[in-house]
Amino acid sequence: MRIGVGIRALAAAAFGVVAMLPASQAGASNEKEEIRALIARLKKLEAKVAEQERQEKQTRATAQHATNVANAANAAIVKGELPPPPPPVFVTFKNGLKVETADGDFSFKIGGRIFVDGGVNTLPVQTFPATGWTLPSSIATFDPSHSANGFSNQVGFRQARLEVEGKAWRDWYYKFQYDFAGAPNDLVLGGFRDAWLAYGGLKPITFQVGNQFEPSSLERTNSSKTRDFIERAQPSDLLAGNRHLGFAAAAGGYAPGFLGKPNWSAKAGVYSTSLEDGNPQGTTTASVGGTTVVTNIGVPAGNSGFLNPVAGGHQYWDAAGRVTYAPILTPEALLHIGGSFRFQKPNDATAASDDRVLQPGSTLKSEANILNENLLGTPALTCVSPLTQVVGGNCVQSVLNPGAELVGAYGPFSVQAEYLGVHYNRSGSLLTYYNLGGQHAPGSTSVNFSGYYVYGTWYLTGESRAEAYLTAPDEFNAPSTFGQIKILHPLSQGGWGAWELATRLSEINLNDGGTGYLQPLGSRNNIQGGRQTDVTVGLNWYPDRGIRFMANWVNVVQYAAPYTRPDINGIHPQLFELRAQVDW
Repeated sequence: MRIGVGIRALAAAAFGVVAMLPASQAGASNEKEEIRALIARLKKLEAKVAEQERQEKQTRATAQHATNVANAANAAIVKGELPPPPPPVFVTFKNGLKVETADGDFSFKIGGRIFVDGGVNTLPVQTFPATGWTLPSSIATFDPSHSANGFSNQVGFRQARLEVEGKAWRDWYYKFQYDFAGAPNDLVLGGFRDAWLAYGGLKPITFQVGNQFEPSSLERTNSSKTRDFIERAQPSDLLAGNRHLGFAAAAGGYAPGFLGKPNWSAKAGVYSTSLEDGNPQGTTTASVGGTTVVTNIGVPAGNSGFLNPVAGGHQYWDAAGRVTYAPILTPEALLHIGGSFRFQKPNDATAASDDRVLQPGSTLKSEANILNENLLGTPALTCVSPLTQVVGGNCVQSVLNPGAELVGAYGPFSVQAEYLGVHYNRSGSLLTYYNLGGQHAPGSTSVNFSGYYVYGTWYLTGESRAEAYLTAPDEFNAPSTFGQIKILHPLSQGGWGAWELATRLSEINLNDGGTGYLQPLGSRNNIQGGRQTDVTVGLNWYPDRGIRFMANWVNVVQYAAPYTRPDINGIHPQLFELRAQVDW
């Protein structure tokens, strides 16, 4: 080492200087002591330098050994003799806690949402039956009249969910979601929502199994985190497929179009029971005029004795599909066209029933669920007696749901519309059997309901819905829907956030004017579940990503009451609703 050589030269020079100095008797002794002390210090310094040289030599040897080991390991990896080392892991807290490997093959995200809703209803309607009511005629309707009066306000958690989702081995996807707030109809067994596993290793096709939304409506499939109104429009809330257990295949990608990168998507699957089906609790009875009658039929849906399970009954199943095409797709412009179709084969004895299908209307809350304003509801369409059911007694043979959807967006403006219908095929022989036996089964072999909505939005701060369009195959769970908008001027960066105005017209018709099928003399021969038209005006504020405040005013502009509620026909409730939302 050069350091050691320098120290030795310095010591030799010191000795030479000392030797040349003239010695005196007075200073000789002191100089000898100083020389000895200097020599001792130099020896210590030499020992320290030697130790440093030894350590540096050992360090170089260790580094060389590590290099040799790494080179050997890399050679073994290349030859396939050793597996590659684990990749680095990245952690981000942007809109949730997410852990992901550098190669993107593995990821894990913890997310959730909290919706706190509150509002005021100018004309609340009684939901549950009162005691001591009298039958309106000799034909039992199993439902009392519902007065509309007073003034009510409500506040509560609309949704409070935690979820985990991610990816494993590059091609496997998963999601599990639990809602601690329950469900709007308070009849759901547990709070399970999305719970599925998917495989995407056969691009562009992805296979998905578990509890998931059926592909049968844009607004029904779109996440509630990013819808433009607090609640779905009535048609998409009722006449589209809900979450069901099933197996689906989805595909999509770029296609020829007019502008931008046009996209298409297709998803279809087979499904059965839903974790959000009604939970029948059995019939209850009361004495009216000395006659024992059932008092909880159809109120609320899912508690109906018509829908109670019967031993030996077969489970219902669905087949659903949705196809979309966006011939125009840029960050500023969008034209989306889509269609869906759903087939349901009901169970043969109303076992584990989908109450939203077999007794439609009673789960609807007039587009303001926290206020619980239920104005519609048909009788059970199964024809069976409320007290006696047998396997094979369900007169509904099949149910068909067609749908069409359209979205156009340009800059800050957008319009969206959907039409949804439902057609019931019912058994003529069973209708005849029940009616001749004195059990009133209204409606004919063909029953039809329908609904539509159309709405427009305007981002006052310049954002565009087109940029939030989710394309397939990357978004296989809900292809061709809308995600979080890109906020141009977030509040956290000194801006005003994003502001959005929205207006919606919606209508649903649960009346069927078909002639009765061998109805008893003097009985009502049609299905009269009611008809309702709403106009909704909304204002939304997005201060930052994952935070939103919403205000909706729902005006029931047209209302024809169902057959059980003639006393409230033609009312016009006003519903005011607010929401504070955070999602991550």
